[in-house]
Amino acid sequence: MTSTAVRWVRTQIKLLMVIFAIAVMVLIFDLSMPLGVAGAVPYVILVMAGFGLRNHYSIYALAVLATALTIGGYLASPSGGVEWIVLTNRGLAIFAIWVTAFLTVSHKLIERRNRIMSHAVEQSDDLVFITDTNGIIKYINSQFTKVTGFTAQDAIGKTPRIIKSDHTPPKFYEKMWSDILCGKTWRGEIQDRTKDGKLFWASAQISPIHDKYGNITHFVAMHEDITLRKEALAQILEAKAEADVANRTKSEFMANMSHELRTPLNAIIGFSHMLDSDIFGSTLQDKQREYAHDIQVSGEHLLELINDILDVSAIEADSLTIHEESVDFNKVASSALRMIKPRAEKGQIDLINEVALTPLHLRADERRLKQVLLNLLSNAVKFTPAGGCVTLSSERDANGALLIHVSDTGIGMNDAELTKALTQFGQVDSTLSRKHEGAGLGLTLATGLAEVQGGKLVLTSEKGKGTRATVTFPAQRILPPN
Repeated sequence: MTSTAVRWVRTQIKLLMVIFAIAVMVLIFDLSMPLGVAGAVPYVILVMAGFGLRNHYSIYALAVLATALTIGGYLASPSGGVEWIVLTNRGLAIFAIWVTAFLTVSHKLIERRNRIMSHAVEQSDDLVFITDTNGIIKYINSQFTKVTGFTAQDAIGKTPRIIKSDHTPPKFYEKMWSDILCGKTWRGEIQDRTKDGKLFWASAQISPIHDKYGNITHFVAMHEDITLRKEALAQILEAKAEADVANRTKSEFMANMSHELRTPLNAIIGFSHMLDSDIFGSTLQDKQREYAHDIQVSGEHLLELINDILDVSAIEADSLTIHEESVDFNKVASSALRMIKPRAEKGQIDLINEVALTPLHLRADERRLKQVLLNLLSNAVKFTPAGGCVTLSSERDANGALLIHVSDTGIGMNDAELTKALTQFGQVDSTLSRKHEGAGLGLTLATGLAEVQGGKLVLTSEKGKGTRATVTFPAQRILPPN
């Protein structure tokens, strides 16, 4: 038991001893008096003595004791007086005892509540001050002094102008006063000033206090110092702005490099193809022809990679050119499946076409739509082991939107791998993925190309069971049949 608890127990014991002494003295006094008023009324003092007890139920116990003593005193006191007067006096005494008990308990409960509220306000990390309806400060808590430097002597009797910043426009305060005078709680961010002139930001809340008739008597204001939070947010926003500028600059640079990167690569690919095909009439040795073929294949792969990077950069820079027209979706789907078929056959993967046979025309860029399907189909083949299957299907939902599904029976992904796969250059490590080259831009590019054509891409996957990519184009993109 702590020393504070020990002191409290000792205080309570002393108080109980005093109460017991009062009870004994009042009883002796009552028994020594004739039956009359004076003998019973002092029992009220016994009830009032319980004010110092911690438990308010003890006061009711004292009221019960005082009532019992009042009745006992009536029975044991010397006879005398008029009987009805004596009974009336004893009844009034009992009434006074219980009225005193109820008033004392009510006072203790109100005092306890006020003490808790006062303690909460004093311990609050917020600046708290109370003003009257004229804005005169009547109370400040210790945090107010700690943050602003104004003591109670400095602030009480003044107005909140002592912490007013010169940077806050008058209309701001006009709106605030308009709200609180109408009985509303006002909330907002405000710049305050300390006693030494230092500025700080506060998240403020000002609420009116009403009396029992609904009239506003005071205002209570709570200001939370958010200076560090504001500074951190400003730094984050500044860093984000710088990152956006850098990213946009990078994307614009990459988009502008399209010609400079593609032109020499096309020359390398073209000349290596000529050498490999003996267009110049020269006969190359087998090893030389093999080298020329390797140059051509590597150049084509590098050109494909550069094209993907440039397309992603163009999407980020919002400079990708889209040529929308009426596109026969079934034709595009069949073409994409034919292009991916050799890769699927090489990996011993079944390629299934479940696209709806109903003719459907879509308002889109045919080349970019095919690019979306090729990226998704290529990715599905990449992560599907031999003996598995990749399915391309389509359907219309209840709202008329077109849903294009690319499903596989591959290795699948968990949530962490799925998140990684959807990031730029994000690759999920696996023995299957290492069999195929790639920069990890397929899903990023497919997502961007779908979005610039008014669609969206959603990827779902389950580890060990496969992955499903769904591209949705809204009904507004579906063109009526000719």
